[in-house]
Amino acid sequence: MRKIEPFESVAEALATLDNGGQFYNFLTHAEDGLISTAEVSKVAGLFVGKKQVVLYLQLVLSKLSQADLEVVFSKFDESLKLCYREYAGKRLAIDELDDSLDIGAAVVLQGSAWPATDRSELHGFVFIMAAGAMMPVPIIEAYDIYRFTDASNAAFPVVHTKGKAPFPSDRITIAGVVKELKSEKKGERAKRYVEACYYVLS
Repeated sequence: MRKIEPFESVAEALATLDNGGQFYNFLTHAEDGLISTAEVSKVAGLFVGKKQVVLYLQLVLSKLSQADLEVVFSKFDESLKLCYREYAGKRLAIDELDDSLDIGAAVVLQGSAWPATDRSELHGFVFIMAAGAMMPVPIIEAYDIYRFTDASNAAFPVVHTKGKAPFPSDRITIAGVVKELKSEKKGERAKRYVEACYYVLS
């Protein structure tokens, strides 16, 4: 999870995103008038994850006007255009988050994050990579858990990896992915939550 500082102008966006990618991206070139997935990945600090690349773009471009957005979008190469159309996160109110959403769906939410004080907010196990193998650990040991609320007064669990700076108390916009937590109690329904990838101050 990372805090994003949105671009203030189309010039800043183009100068930053058209960067040539990493040294091993032989087919991409800086300042060639095209923006590729590899180039966005470099700025976003990612090596894999097209969905995360698009979520990053949605937040980092969020302050631009529609006219400026169209200029930036026109510079995307065909692969990035396809990626954006496929993975762009749905902008939802908290009360729209329900079981109809696919696991793995990308979402963009606006509201406030409050540290969960009730252990029952999310309880169960997630799998993380450790010593070359996937290991189950209690979610409270792997993630910081929040209640995310908006003007509707609805709340939904949002998490980010432990060790990251906490969400601020200000109103924020987050971009993340819907996940499902299997309950540790037999017969209890699985519970959905959003794992935040990025956020900006709203």
